[in-house]
Amino acid sequence: MFPPSAPPMQLIAAMMAADEWPHAPVGGDVSTHSQSIFLTYTRILDPLTSPQERTEHQKVMEDFRNESPLCIQCGLWLAEQYGEYLGIHLGLQLIEHFVRLRWGSLSTDEQLKLREELMLYINKVGSSDITLPGYLKEGMARVIVELLKKMWPNEWSNFSADVFSVVAKGTQVELILLIFRRLAEDLVSYDSALSNQRKSVMLAALKEPGIVTPLFNLVIAVLEKPDFISLLEVAVSTLTTFSDWVDWKFLTVNNCRIVLLLLSLLLSSNEHRLILCDCLTGIFSRKGALKTSRVHRELLLQVISSDVLSQLQLCINTACEGSMTDNEEYVFLKKLCHMMVQFGVCQLLPLWESTGFTPPEHLQQYLNIMILAFSHPSLLVSSICLEFWNAVVHHQFFKAHPIFLDLLPQLVSRLRDKQFKVGDPTQPLHISSHYSAIDFDGPEEYNIYFSKCKSLVNCLLTDMVQFNPLLFQKECVDAVSLLVAERDFEGVAGDPPSEGIGSKMSPAFLKWDALISFIECWVLGLNQNETLLKEAAPSGVAIIQMLLSFTPTDPTVAFSHLKALDGGLQHFVKFNPEVLLQGYLEKILTYVTFPSTELNKLALTREQKQTRLNALYCLINIVKLYAKSLQPATQQLLDHFIALVSSDLLLYSEKCMFIEVFVMLNHFRSSDEQDALLTHLLSEIDALVNGGLKSVVSSLESFIKYLGLDKDITDLTSDFDVKRGQLCYVAHTVMGVLQSSTPRVRRQCGAPDVEGNATSYRHIVPLLIDFVLPLIKVLHQLWSDSSRSFLSAYFQGLHSLHQYDRDAILGIHCSSNREVDELSRIQLQLIMAYDQCVMATGYAWINYGPESLSQVGIVERILNMVFGHLEETAQMRIKVVIRNLLIPMVNSCSPDHWRLSLAPVLSRFCSIAFNSLQKNWSSIRELADNVNEETENGDSLSDQVLLHQLTVNLSKQYIQLISSVCLKKDVSVKEGEDINEDMLDDTSGAKDSKEQKMVDTISDLALSLFTYEEMRRILLLSVFVPLTWLDGYCVRKSINIATAIFEKIPPVQFGESFIYKIMEQLLLGLQTHGEDGGLSVSLITLTLFIYESSAHVFPTLFNLLASLPDCSQDKVKSFNDFIANKKGGMQAKQIKRKKEEFRKLVSGIIGKPVGQLHKNNPVFMDLPSFAVKKDQRLRNPSSYSYDLSSLFCCDDDLIQTEKEQ
Repeated sequence: MFPPSAPPMQLIAAMMAADEWPHAPVGGDVSTHSQSIFLTYTRILDPLTSPQERTEHQKVMEDFRNESPLCIQCGLWLAEQYGEYLGIHLGLQLIEHFVRLRWGSLSTDEQLKLREELMLYINKVGSSDITLPGYLKEGMARVIVELLKKMWPNEWSNFSADVFSVVAKGTQVELILLIFRRLAEDLVSYDSALSNQRKSVMLAALKEPGIVTPLFNLVIAVLEKPDFISLLEVAVSTLTTFSDWVDWKFLTVNNCRIVLLLLSLLLSSNEHRLILCDCLTGIFSRKGALKTSRVHRELLLQVISSDVLSQLQLCINTACEGSMTDNEEYVFLKKLCHMMVQFGVCQLLPLWESTGFTPPEHLQQYLNIMILAFSHPSLLVSSICLEFWNAVVHHQFFKAHPIFLDLLPQLVSRLRDKQFKVGDPTQPLHISSHYSAIDFDGPEEYNIYFSKCKSLVNCLLTDMVQFNPLLFQKECVDAVSLLVAERDFEGVAGDPPSEGIGSKMSPAFLKWDALISFIECWVLGLNQNETLLKEAAPSGVAIIQMLLSFTPTDPTVAFSHLKALDGGLQHFVKFNPEVLLQGYLEKILTYVTFPSTELNKLALTREQKQTRLNALYCLINIVKLYAKSLQPATQQLLDHFIALVSSDLLLYSEKCMFIEVFVMLNHFRSSDEQDALLTHLLSEIDALVNGGLKSVVSSLESFIKYLGLDKDITDLTSDFDVKRGQLCYVAHTVMGVLQSSTPRVRRQCGAPDVEGNATSYRHIVPLLIDFVLPLIKVLHQLWSDSSRSFLSAYFQGLHSLHQYDRDAILGIHCSSNREVDELSRIQLQLIMAYDQCVMATGYAWINYGPESLSQVGIVERILNMVFGHLEETAQMRIKVVIRNLLIPMVNSCSPDHWRLSLAPVLSRFCSIAFNSLQKNWSSIRELADNVNEETENGDSLSDQVLLHQLTVNLSKQYIQLISSVCLKKDVSVKEGEDINEDMLDDTSGAKDSKEQKMVDTISDLALSLFTYEEMRRILLLSVFVPLTWLDGYCVRKSINIATAIFEKIPPVQFGESFIYKIMEQLLLGLQTHGEDGGLSVSLITLTLFIYESSAHVFPTLFNLLASLPDCSQDKVKSFNDFIANKKGGMQAKQIKRKKEEFRKLVSGIIGKPVGQLHKNNPVFMDLPSFAVKKDQRLRNPSSYSYDLSSLFCCDDDLIQTEKEQ
């Protein structure tokens, strides 16, 4: 076909080197260049071509397509070479590229000529015996579609007549369908280059009956005679593309003729069923207003008759049976289930909500099909069906229909089955694992998907409880009795580890895990109605008694067993507390001790430790709910605790939890009894503190020696581990006692309110003074640089951020089984002790109040010990101080102690934190200017990210502290309306609560602190300096606080120097955050408000604005005159106008929006002819012939003239 010629690279390179393309008489040159570019194309596709040579060929090809005036001629010449498919493919590509990107270089006459030639080409191919493969027809369709995007509908109004006339002349039905499919896909989804306006115009034209009617008639003709496989596939895929947006009337024409044909093909043939399912799914998933689509939806319901449902059920049965061995059957099953779900969710259920709707007679048959599909073991198939059942359960009328209620037992049974986690792809113990291995890439993806599905299943079961409470009661009782009666799974010899005792994949654990989920759903459903809870009380009590009679030996089963007792079943204890509470205590204590002569606290497995810990959590929860009823058992618990301590079976953390339990029980006893019990419980703590810990935390050197931090790792013994454990034990115990004595916990327990907690005060405050606060101080000193001289070489990194915290901030996944070195373990212990001490200090302030604590000089101790060396502490620890100490102090401090107690603490801390943050943000700005991987200081990129994230997190906590100091929530009231008690009542009706709006107003605390010069200065700095920080959250909070302040206090009251600095910060904020549209608007509003209210008093503001870039005194004066004239009105248009004028005034300092920073002016290459002046290329347009190769005669004189221009 193509004779060998000169090497294409040499020929084309020579043409490119001469900076021109040869334009000899048409014929020889076009064919020669076409053959050369074709050979270049073949060399690109040749696998033997070297990479360097392929790159050169690709560059030549790109230059030819983008620059050569012969591109369109060669493309047309190649497209005519019917014997060489690769050449036709290249020619069509060249034409498509030219039409898409170089259309604007053609004159109007040339465009019309090209369109006519392409249509003649299609007619020629269709009327001859030429048969082209599908990919070439798709290439021809792409060319026509690109032509349509340029000319249709305005410049090619008779497109439909031209296209559909091709069908009458030849056999190119497939090509016509491909054209419309490609056009619809580009307009709806793919082509992002077209503007939305252009797409809407073309879509409107594509929806016209003159287009859709003949196209759908063509599709119907193909569906009626599906003789050719490829033609049928193209027809169905074209219909799928149109199905979700074309007018309803075209889909339901002739009593849903199209849907009937699709269903007939789906049920009678196995060849095209996948694409047929996709097409029907697209039709069934149509949505829209019932007012305009009800008639068409009812026609669809009539099509899905009883016979059709019978055949569909047979198809689902066949697919279910074959899905295990045939992957195609499994894919078909998923698509078929999706089709049936969309029919129910988008057609049946919406119609049911309309008035006058009568449910179809074959509704029972349809629901049976959905139950059958939902029963499939595949998790993915079940999740597809869950969408339908979720819609049914929440449907206003369907959920109350007798057919659905009769089906409820089957549905509940199937939903219970879906709570079993038996489809892990790595554990082929169940048939579901086979399908999971197909659907999911690994266990991680499966676990995430299973959790989502199980969550939806649990929500459905919870909502269904009220449909039939007796059914759920019976299911729960039967399930518990059956599981308790089974032998505890212990595994047998030879079982793999994943199935044996202690495994979370064992059958026993999976059964208990699913049972817990079902019980929780049942109880949550009952809690929505107190009457149902009372009626279910006998069943709940019976379930608790059965669970209490069961004692598993498998630790994982024991964990699930405890979880069942600690869940919602605790609400049934109040119906028979005398019997059940004793059983609860005995069972919990059994799990704590694990009665075995061979076990001790060091020999416990990980599962056993976790079970013991959960048993203590369960005990704490029971005590919170029924502390008063458990008073008779206090002595029994105490004896048990003493026995465990004497036997050395409890860890330090478990002792602390026991002590918390006794403190909660202690609230109901007399003062003397409380004092005696606390003395006994804290005797070990007092002995440790007075026996040496008090002196240990008194100085940094003694603290380091006590913990062995001055020794090498090889010199550390187990004694140092015990000492560190004792340190954490004391800190945790003090915090636990204080936490269990807070007013909130006392209210939960139902204990009487006691002001001051005098009993615990006598025991805890000495520990607070002698140990807790000194430990905070010495840890601050330890984490400062001055402590390095006392530390050994191994512990020099003790002050750095812990590895877990570092990885969490950087987003690095950490395995829970990762080995931890001694340094990291000691770091973690000290951090935990520090956090407990800070929390204990905060709880002490809440429990005892500043009045009682002032007697021991608590404020001075906090200033000296907590805030000593705080500026050298890691930012993660400063966050703990804000969250667990300062915010509780602010929220619980009475107005009488604001000045003497709270103001000094806030003043000292805010100065430290503010200076630290300012320093960090300055460093971040400097680092942002350097884009190198390593900075001058040697900090890696990860260290820069770490610094930024730590600073952002601390900034958010600091702004939250300032917000809690300065703001309070208040009810928004319209002007002229009074606040009544209903507005402040949280229990008011839903309608009233929606109408209320809580707004931020300045707090009384802030008004009080503003009367002190130092506090006013630090608070204003803390509010306005964050406007320049590179964090949107901090800027928004600062704007809210500033707005609330100035709504209450006029800016002029702060003085000229303060207002001048505030205006500077606002302008710097505009310069920093101008790229954020929302922040820029808020900053403009606030700056304008301050300037407008203060400029007439403080003339320095005039000079400040005049000094801005692109601003002058005349402009500022003109703006002042403008706002002076607008003061009389407060209409929205006037306010908007003032903001626009002020934005123009300060535009020189406002940063550009993100969209403008890297904006490149677009070069429009395909503007319409009225917008771009085109040269006339053809000298005599009426004289050209219809020979494709002679199209667009390019002579040398014309090209030379263009180059000179």
